[in-house]
Amino acid sequence: MKEVLMVFAGGGLGAVSRYLINRYAGAAQQVFPWATLTANVLSCLILGFVMGWLAGREGQHTLVRLLFITGFCGGMSTFSTFTAEGLALYKDGMAVLFLLHVAGNFILCAAAIGAGLYLAELPFAK
Repeated sequence: MKEVLMVFAGGGLGAVSRYLINRYAGAAQQVFPWATLTANVLSCLILGFVMGWLAGREGQHTLVRLLFITGFCGGMSTFSTFTAEGLALYKDGMAVLFLLHVAGNFILCAAAIGAGLYLAELPFAK
């Protein structure tokens, strides 16, 4: 039951974080889906950091993984919205923005995980 509560708590905090990012994206969101890109990149940065931080620790950290990786990062990131927004860009004849959206999410999210892993190796994280 502890495991379910950790996912629940992390997922709720992640979803609220995504909502706040969407809320404060403002007019920029009308041109390009910046809020989704921001939420996805931040969740990947956090995911990479937590993965790297846990990798340097002894023992099982199941509850920490469930809280941050499964819960928070799962609740904050959004593949379904990313896909829907991308298809809307393409349907509206904005092929270049569609390609930037797709490439930006994949490239920046991969870079964010790498950056998170790197940050977890720095002295302040140990």
